[in-house]
Amino acid sequence: MVNGLARFDVQRAYFLAKAAALVYMDREAVERRMDEWAIRNFNCFDVDGTQGLVFAGQDSIVVSFRGTERGSVEDWIANADCDLIDGPLNGQVHRGFYEALSNVWRLVDRQVGSFRDAKTRYLWVTGHSLGAALATLAVARWRERGDAVAGLYTFGQPRVGNESFSLNFDFDFKPATFRVVNRYDIVTRVPPRYLGYRHVGTFKYFNDAGELVEDIRWWRAFLKQWYGSVERILDWCAHGVQDHGIATYERRFDDLFRRMGWAIPATLDSNGAAIGRSQVRRRLIDPRRRAA
Repeated sequence: MVNGLARFDVQRAYFLAKAAALVYMDREAVERRMDEWAIRNFNCFDVDGTQGLVFAGQDSIVVSFRGTERGSVEDWIANADCDLIDGPLNGQVHRGFYEALSNVWRLVDRQVGSFRDAKTRYLWVTGHSLGAALATLAVARWRERGDAVAGLYTFGQPRVGNESFSLNFDFDFKPATFRVVNRYDIVTRVPPRYLGYRHVGTFKYFNDAGELVEDIRWWRAFLKQWYGSVERILDWCAHGVQDHGIATYERRFDDLFRRMGWAIPATLDSNGAAIGRSQVRRRLIDPRRRAA
């Protein structure tokens, strides 16, 4: 069953975007940020190129997976191995993503378990780019085993698995899964649907005006303008790589918070919501519920 926190929270999304960006920094920068957030329990991991961070606050655990270096995004898209293999939740998933998660799975699972043994905490999972794919697969493995997960927030996420995986994942965990996409972000369109891939979760979209919406009419109009191979997508979408960077996602949230006059979240409180919340002055999310 999905926990009672299964709703989109923009302050929480902001904090988890910061956590997704943090894993691109060096160890000293991570330590400084942990000190700023008053986090004493954390562990960085790096096994065969799969990297990330696990940390535990007073009442929450956050797992953040690292994505692709900015300079290698186009090469990663063009050379990606899109083979599907059997994965969790009785579906098929991207071979490369699943193997990358397997490199660190025992380590991450053990670390999360040790933090949970010490105290009951909410588990939040996040990631950007390739890290978003790993975060989704990690949640799928935890949910398949029956473990509690508070929520999954991803940024610039590629598609992870086939239709069976998507349907089964969403049946179990869609209310607590939020996939944030920035404008023309090209990585969110691969691997292509014609290879059998489908997205999971609830779609949240930063439009040209910097608004975070669910209304995807503009997005669908954008999609109609291209078709064909990954190479054609790369040639056509001049802004796709630029809009993919995690720093761009951070700026989008920064601009949104300044425009709305909200306090900047500092950490997570006991309910997994971001501290620093001020009153929401108007509706932020368009009520239309459709998936990209």
